[in-house]
Amino acid sequence: KKLLNTGIKKSMPEVEANRIRISNIVALVPLVLFAFSSIYCIIFDFPRIVYINTAVFIISVVALLYNAKGKYSFAKFLILSAHSATILVYYKLMEDETSMFFYFFPVILSFIVFYNPKKEKKLLVATAVFVLSFIIRF
Repeated sequence: KKLLNTGIKKSMPEVEANRIRISNIVALVPLVLFAFSSIYCIIFDFPRIVYINTAVFIISVVALLYNAKGKYSFAKFLILSAHSATILVYYKLMEDETSMFFYFFPVILSFIVFYNPKKEKKLLVATAVFVLSFIIRF
């Protein structure tokens, strides 16, 4: 529960606190999944996926640290960018499996939940451009 509330201040409005909790969840869930996936990939000798998982694991931890420091917009940027890059790399590793494209929809939907367009315009646009560049690479 403490990890879910990383970066939340008592004086913060509940809506903003919920956005931060959701970004923490989106950073934490892949940590667990990538850890188990990496163990599987080590056992069955898929070193490229272990490298990718390790990179995303590190980026997710850094995003949680940015949330803890109150740099919420940049943490969201890191999370969404890392997930977008991971989807594209997995797509390429799976020899252009077109069904991987559908993994971008949760990333796109997370913009609705993550960002407050009135306060975070610059990083919202930067993240959108970054994510769209990965989608276009498909």
